[in-house]
Amino acid sequence: MLTSPCFYLFSIWKVILSLLGQAVIGQAALIAADIGMPATLSAIGVGLLSAGNGLGRPLSGWLADRFGSWKLMVALSAIFVFLSIGMVAAYQGSYAHLLILLFVLLGLAYGSMALLASSFTGEIYGMKYYRLNYGVVSSTSIVGTLVASYISINKTAPGSYLNFFYIMIGASLFSFLSVVILPFSIRRMNRKYEHT
Repeated sequence: MLTSPCFYLFSIWKVILSLLGQAVIGQAALIAADIGMPATLSAIGVGLLSAGNGLGRPLSGWLADRFGSWKLMVALSAIFVFLSIGMVAAYQGSYAHLLILLFVLLGLAYGSMALLASSFTGEIYGMKYYRLNYGVVSSTSIVGTLVASYISINKTAPGSYLNFFYIMIGASLFSFLSVVILPFSIRRMNRKYEHT
């Protein structure tokens, strides 16, 4: 698995979306406070984000079974691009209800990541070394956890989360690119091992 380019393309996709999700989740209440959202509404928004995270797991399982893991991965990248642009609009315009909607969508999208790591590993690399391979794929979350703290540092200097949201747009687009070219890498890997 570690010698195949598709593992690294998947890891880029997973790390980017995981770190963006973790970064926003960790700062959700502060982002809400920054736009002047009342504490009660902010608490509801953060609670709905967590509910979305939980609901995203069975929902993504159903969607992956129906449409396939790769299509769901592409959809999640597209959702993160939309979320990133929406965060800029909600933050600049202090649109509390839009921000809450974005929190719910973020929770749903982030909750889907755990399922896709598992299904990708089984679908692409088979079940022979599934436990070890899944452990390696899951360990890519470490990068996301470490980098997620960047958002709080990034906010300190300019006094705004806007810079992070702009970075979020670029990173989401990059994740979209990595997942779009993933099938070509998988086909190339499969052709290679058909002849060995």
